[in-house]
Amino acid sequence: MKTPARPLHRFLFLSAGALAPFCSIFAQTPFAPAPPPASVAEARVVPYAPPAPVSITLKDAFKGRFVVGAAIRPDQVNGQIPKAAELLAREFNSITAENVMKMGPIHPRAGNDESSYRFEPADQFVEFGLKNNLFIIGHNLCWHSQMPGWMSQPDPGQSELTKEVLMQRLKDHIFTVAGRYKGKVKGWDVVNEALADNESQQGDLPYGLRNNSPFNRLAGREYILMAFKWAHEADPDAELYYNDYNLDASDFKRANAIELIKYLQGNGARVTAVGMQGHYNFASPTTAKIDETIGMFASLGVQVHITELDIRAFADSNAALTAAVGGVQTPPPAGQPPAGAPAAAGGRGGRGPATPTPPLTPAQQEGLSKRYGEIFEVLLKHKAVTRVTFWGLRDTDSWRRQFSPLVFDDAYGRKPAYDGVIHALSKAVK
Repeated sequence: MKTPARPLHRFLFLSAGALAPFCSIFAQTPFAPAPPPASVAEARVVPYAPPAPVSITLKDAFKGRFVVGAAIRPDQVNGQIPKAAELLAREFNSITAENVMKMGPIHPRAGNDESSYRFEPADQFVEFGLKNNLFIIGHNLCWHSQMPGWMSQPDPGQSELTKEVLMQRLKDHIFTVAGRYKGKVKGWDVVNEALADNESQQGDLPYGLRNNSPFNRLAGREYILMAFKWAHEADPDAELYYNDYNLDASDFKRANAIELIKYLQGNGARVTAVGMQGHYNFASPTTAKIDETIGMFASLGVQVHITELDIRAFADSNAALTAAVGGVQTPPPAGQPPAGAPAAAGGRGGRGPATPTPPLTPAQQEGLSKRYGEIFEVLLKHKAVTRVTFWGLRDTDSWRRQFSPLVFDDAYGRKPAYDGVIHALSKAVK
């Protein structure tokens, strides 16, 4: 799908140096005449980045730096939405199962035989990845928030669930799921979101573990260690990740994540990477904090993946950022929550609220472009960053769709945020 060129007036605020990396391509690109500004506010918005050449793709732009992926749904890869499949194959070289490989959806019934599992959607996801030569990520093998109800219930004749029963169920699940896709799924989020955000959420548990997880309460850190060991046994060649949110927004959580990785490494577990989810907004976390956190994990000898990247595109509490791109501050639509707090966990399995994606003002578009660009500048500084995955393909598909958080719009077109991502390459240290 060819993306229409953007108007020439977006170039007039840029220096020759900023355009140099792509000038030979821009010279061959036709542009439509610039329309008159719709308002004074629109006229004052300074573009953050030049439009990316129509010939460039995310996977090609960052080749040799890191793979670029998207989290996807079954209907995007099983033939129901050809345009989605086309965009995925063109722009990305990695895919993550947004929901179909989580414990509840893939293992809805008690037991460990074929009838206990629902493999068809996951099989279709893997088949699409293999067909298009994509790096396939399985998400995830263990997460308390979407464990099937039966898994936390006692066996018949028992009054309460025991550690031994839960551990056996987890082992069976990991060997069955990871074993089925051995050699096909290249990396697994083995354990997802085991850590508390703060001391209140930790409660009476040690090691910074969240107290609302049956796994944590019955088995402590031991189940995390064993989950990594069982996943490695099931597929010795697969990469294995610990995945969590707010690792770069909470010093408490980050410190406990570092200790967890050290514990796993010290007890013989293979840990390939830490997944920093990256559910960001315009204000939090700062790029300095993201930079610092990546460096701290890299010092442990692991890779760093940005696994669930999206950015809330409303900056109602951050007028300074909008002023920085030359726009007039515009509040979010009525009824929308502010964008100043770190993202909450959970709720990332569906398509988001059943409401239209709100249109962004020119200032919001350029603010989102700037924020994406600055974050990618940080990622490009670190050789430890080997994968970046957007949590969704386009705004419509996002669990945060009311905040227009991705780089493709509802019509599969590139937003200025896409240009910001590509522009980061022109500033990267070679």
